[in-house]
Amino acid sequence: MPWKQRRGYATRALREVLKDANARGRRYLDITTAVENVASKRVIDANGGIFIEEFVTPPALGGRSELRYRVPLDDRMINPRKLERRLIRLCVVCSDAKTMADEW
Repeated sequence: MPWKQRRGYATRALREVLKDANARGRRYLDITTAVENVASKRVIDANGGIFIEEFVTPPALGGRSELRYRVPLDDRMINPRKLERRLIRLCVVCSDAKTMADEW
């Protein structure tokens, strides 16, 4: 429904599904979407999805190209996006510390 788009409903709904999967002890959740479905890709990305592969569905399922994403659900799996943010913060802290040391 166009009048319900871009309000975050799908992002929040997926977040709840991920919480439920985590509560059930799952380590990750694989999600697939059509290549051309930009909105779904955005929702998956907003929930920490990591692109795994592009594949073709079996002929019985249409034989079309789809994308597979994996969403880590626990701390044992490293989410590269979170790791990148931590490294950036660490670099900023190190840079600040070096600047302060140079000033002394």
